[in-house]
Amino acid sequence: MKYLKMIKTIVIYILIVIAALVTRILLPLILHVGLKIYSRPILDSISYLLVFSFYFYFLNIKAQVYSDIVDFVNLS
Repeated sequence: MKYLKMIKTIVIYILIVIAALVTRILLPLILHVGLKIYSRPILDSISYLLVFSFYFYFLNIKAQVYSDIVDFVNLS
């Protein structure tokens, strides 16, 4: 059960990193082509806001992974 929780957390951790990278690359394209937003500061601010929100969520998951590892080591 503990292994399953750790594996799930690590998978989420990896998905968040991938999502942050994809967001930084693809979001300006989507906004530019789909929504016809041509202002570069608006594009940058929206993409940075999303990347930072992923980053802070990523830090929270990282803290949870370390907590799970410490709990696992203490139980062993």
